[in-house]
Amino acid sequence: MLALKPTESQKKEARVVAKQMGELKNSFMKGARNYDGILGELVSLEHLGAEKQSCKDFDGRLKDGRTVDVKTKRTKVEPKPFYDCSISEFSLHQRCDVYVFTRYNNQSDVVYLLGYLSKPDFFSKAKKYNKGDIDTSNNMQFKTTSYNVAISDLNPIEDLL
Repeated sequence: MLALKPTESQKKEARVVAKQMGELKNSFMKGARNYDGILGELVSLEHLGAEKQSCKDFDGRLKDGRTVDVKTKRTKVEPKPFYDCSISEFSLHQRCDVYVFTRYNNQSDVVYLLGYLSKPDFFSKAKKYNKGDIDTSNNMQFKTTSYNVAISDLNPIEDLL
């Protein structure tokens, strides 16, 4: 796991793009967390030297040509290895090669690059939860069908460099 401070230019760009996005279809937070997601993308893609290519299927392209979709959650604490990384059923249509998982701590203004998995590896390791299920490890009730993998099951982000 890598902890990175976003630059002022990354934060400014994230604010502008998040405002332009508005509320996305199937958004849990009705657009309120767009900034977090965009910031996670910007910090991750820049660190990886990837070209930003936002579309419905992925967020960027690595130098080797693989496409990357960045998934970000907001946090107030440093992530622990047993915390989950999630893909909602609403994202299953995405055609990307790699998922990069991040957490944005809005209290300390740090983006944690947690790791990555190829799309096939993610779904081979993931535990599926249906809408309404309760994850007994943290008592969270799922708002939609989702697939979870623990941070400890991710590949180190450095392996993508």
